[in-house]
Amino acid sequence: MEATKWVIIGFLEQFRAIFTTNKIKKIDIMSNFSKVVPTKVTLEANKTYAWCTCGLSQTNPFCDGAHKTLATTNQEGETVFPYKSQKISVAETSEVWLCNCKQTKNPPYCDGSHNSL
Repeated sequence: MEATKWVIIGFLEQFRAIFTTNKIKKIDIMSNFSKVVPTKVTLEANKTYAWCTCGLSQTNPFCDGAHKTLATTNQEGETVFPYKSQKISVAETSEVWLCNCKQTKNPPYCDGSHNSL
């Protein structure tokens, strides 16, 4: 049993390394379950929110700027960010379910895509 535990831990570490180095948009379901299920939030009228699109935010579903760690430099020497937050604003205060798996076809709102992960 102990050997199996270490194999699983080693796999998860490799997965994280691949995610970080290749900047692949994947979900480590075992360690980030809260990032898979949607979050029910109350959005206030006429207030602007930033929805996380990269999945790295510690304040998911809202952006904390973590996507900036994925910045690369192009051939012209310019900094390129593969992700940016999506701004949200509603006309009336309302409760909504925001997507955390980032697979929704209706961003930033959950459409149940997490059920097929």
